[in-house]
Amino acid sequence: MSLPIPRFLAFLPLLFVFAAAPCIRAQDAGVAEGELPARVDPLLVQLESNAARGGIYRARAVASLIRLGEYEKANRWLGEIANEDADMLADSAGEIGNQLLLRIALQEGLSAASRQAVERMSAALTERDRSQTRLEAAVKQLASPKSDDQLNASRTLLQAGEAGIGTLASALAKGLDDKTARRALAILKRLGSDSVEALDQLCLYADPEGRLNASVSLASLSSERSIENLVSLAFDSSLSEPQRAEAESALRVVAEMKETDRFEALDAIALLTHRLKTLRRHAARTPNDELWTNIWTVDESRSKVTASRSYEFYQRYRDAYDMAQRLFRLGILPPT
Repeated sequence: MSLPIPRFLAFLPLLFVFAAAPCIRAQDAGVAEGELPARVDPLLVQLESNAARGGIYRARAVASLIRLGEYEKANRWLGEIANEDADMLADSAGEIGNQLLLRIALQEGLSAASRQAVERMSAALTERDRSQTRLEAAVKQLASPKSDDQLNASRTLLQAGEAGIGTLASALAKGLDDKTARRALAILKRLGSDSVEALDQLCLYADPEGRLNASVSLASLSSERSIENLVSLAFDSSLSEPQRAEAESALRVVAEMKETDRFEALDAIALLTHRLKTLRRHAARTPNDELWTNIWTVDESRSKVTASRSYEFYQRYRDAYDMAQRLFRLGILPPT
């Protein structure tokens, strides 16, 4: 008589099947026994799916991949951006940002196509940021009562750097309403000392109305430089009587002069002569080395100002020459 088989032994074959299943699945997936299959990151899958859509979606995906440190994947998609048109290159550069472009550009394994894409994007963005039409539109947008428009205009002008300085300085010389002028001057302050140099050239070489407007605007950036120009304008024989009176009125405000204070042509000559001697000494002491700086010049239309790179040595002598021009315009030269 055979003994009955315990029930639990009937399930032993199934237990062997379940135990062997992971090994079977691992072999089917090409994974060695004892190793876990690689986990697929759903975020990376989504980013690559977005990159495959092209256009601005690809740029956004590339930016995210760089932030995540997935440089190999970013490199693959970045190379495809090189063939886009100028507008899309600029849009892509703006979307990725300079910091992330620099980070990926420093990677040793970056392909030639990706490196070309970085260079072309940077060039396209710079060209668009410095577009004169775009910058002039931004100056007009500064007059908008909407804060969003003002912020967008400020961002555009700040990103343009030297081109933004030239556009704002020219606009101030042509004349802006008080609110827009204050916003323009606030941006120029953020753009640094080149703003003073640009406006100073318009104070001296723009048309008479532009010289007066620029000199008044310059007071917000440098009262000393503004006073030098207003002193010259107040006694400039080439200006009309109303223009000279306006310059003298502005001078009294900037210099904080009392109504009883008198300032005559001989005072102007003494002030500008002293400044000329000081600038000539500074020029003589400036070493003739390769210390670079920006030199701002007014164009033939006398309405626009642009920067060019030159030596500080030349800048110092140009400063002295400009002061001599202010003195010469008084019409009464001091004895030599």
